[in-house]
Amino acid sequence: MKILVVFAISNRGGGSETFLINFLTRFSKLPNYEIVCFLPEERKDAYQIGNEKVKYIYISEEIIRNPFKRLKYENFTVKKMIKEINPDIIFIPSEAIPVSWKNLRSKIITNVHSTIQTSSYKTFFSRSFRENYDYFIRKRSLKLSDHIIFVSHLSMAEIKYKFAINDEKAVVIYHGVNIDENEYNKTDEYGDFILSVGDRYEHKNYELMIYLFSKLINKYELNSNLVIIGRKKVEKIDNRIFELISKLHLEKRVILLDNVPYLEIGKYYSSAKLYLNTSTWESFGITPLEAMSYKLPCVICNASALAEVYNDNLVYIDPKIESDVVMIDKIYKVYSDNTIREKYIDKGYSFAKKFSWDESINNYIRYFERIDI
Repeated sequence: MKILVVFAISNRGGGSETFLINFLTRFSKLPNYEIVCFLPEERKDAYQIGNEKVKYIYISEEIIRNPFKRLKYENFTVKKMIKEINPDIIFIPSEAIPVSWKNLRSKIITNVHSTIQTSSYKTFFSRSFRENYDYFIRKRSLKLSDHIIFVSHLSMAEIKYKFAINDEKAVVIYHGVNIDENEYNKTDEYGDFILSVGDRYEHKNYELMIYLFSKLINKYELNSNLVIIGRKKVEKIDNRIFELISKLHLEKRVILLDNVPYLEIGKYYSSAKLYLNTSTWESFGITPLEAMSYKLPCVICNASALAEVYNDNLVYIDPKIESDVVMIDKIYKVYSDNTIREKYIDKGYSFAKKFSWDESINNYIRYFERIDI
């Protein structure tokens, strides 16, 4: 029996949480693994895996959001608990390894799911200090990792460019999607709508999305809404979003849904007319793949790893080189032209069927089994 500790107190929604739910669901079915998982207490309802083989240890928001309490808790309390558990493997899906874990005897595997986000909650530390601290944590974490799993070749190349990483301990494993589970009732609560899914981080670029949506419905006189599913992350970014919505008089047309459970998002994918993503950076970008699995055509920004993952199976816009008019026209054609819609519905669905969480997590299982404990 192998003991696996999953240290995931930084997993708080988004693609990393989708990954971890599927990871735990499948690993918990293996007869030769005993799993202990550290999670944020506020996310406990999202991880009802239904398997007694996973023992959860929940960390309070008071500890997670206080840098001093968190530093002490991770480097003393958790370290002591891990020594008592004595796991064969420690898996960290957020790549941030506490600095004192250097001398632990367990093999440490990190998953570079996304760039470490500078702390979004308010502290008396300056942004510059937090960025430098985050850089230090990433550099230290990558050095302490015995093995590193990336979710795209681009993210691996970027990290290798910035940090000295031994090729032998790095591997790429793509994410997946659960196509067989995609049978949901539709919702007509929001009429015809364009959908986007993702927490409201700065790199999600929702201000551009709302601006383009305003131009789109005014130019083509569309009776359509924009539904954004995702939680507030940074107060000043949320303030800018709400100010823009007010300025453009879109209070009744832009709907922000903060707390939609993972298992209920399907009805929104099933009901939307178009999926729109305006992110400036994604390490993989899982939500367009989910949209494709519900036969929803997608328009996304040509940024970071998205082109690597999705190739020509959707429509790209590029605010760096394209005018507002060009981008709006592209969105409108996918929204309204049935021939174009069917083309990308078919291409997207066929593409999504090439991915599965079973295959993705099986690749993790095979990789873990090859590790010399």
